[in-house]
Amino acid sequence: MIKFYSGSTTIVDEKNGRVEYAAEIGRWEIDPDDGESIQFRIPSQSVGTNNDRIAFYVSSSGNIGVGTKDPASAFDIRDAKQDVDPRNARSGKEALLKLSREASEKDQRATQLTTARTIGGVSFNGTANINLPGVNIAGNQATTGNAATATKIASITNDDIVQKTATQTLTNKTLTTPTIGDMSNCTFPTLNQSTTGNAATATNLSSFTFALDRSNNLVISQPGSRTTWTISPD
Repeated sequence: MIKFYSGSTTIVDEKNGRVEYAAEIGRWEIDPDDGESIQFRIPSQSVGTNNDRIAFYVSSSGNIGVGTKDPASAFDIRDAKQDVDPRNARSGKEALLKLSREASEKDQRATQLTTARTIGGVSFNGTANINLPGVNIAGNQATTGNAATATKIASITNDDIVQKTATQTLTNKTLTTPTIGDMSNCTFPTLNQSTTGNAATATNLSSFTFALDRSNNLVISQPGSRTTWTISPD
């Protein structure tokens, strides 16, 4: 047995005089009821209750109890504040937590939130799925536009837009600062610029003959005329 003490109390004994002793606050001991288990007992006088309290208990079978000397599972926690005879602690105290690996019992798991939370305006306590308006059910959110009935874009085809990589014939398109690359495959229309001269119908030059003399001078003459022109390379 291991006892724990705190402070001291003085008692006046007329026969033996003044006696001082420390108040016991708890003890580790063999359970006197079965002689095999180990318990930490808190005397009733140290806590002001009618019954001793069993703060911690290890049974001979290996079960551990907190607040009870009769653990119902591998790890059993009871409300130690309830003033109940330790021998009846299992039935007289509220179970706060029970853990067991026995086949007949499931692992202890939280099944409900202590305080429900609100998600998207819907209360959620963890016991069931919830439906969120606008997410998995129809909502009442205020929106603008006509996304549900918009059909304008459906009539737009590739011919209505300039495509980056496709070959297209552009008609009535305005190009802003275009970059012109290879123009070998380009077809240009007849231009309507105003020009002067008779380049399209000029024939006079075709009546002249050109020849080189022995000195490499260019000799220009016109048949039927005795006039010649000689152009020296110098």
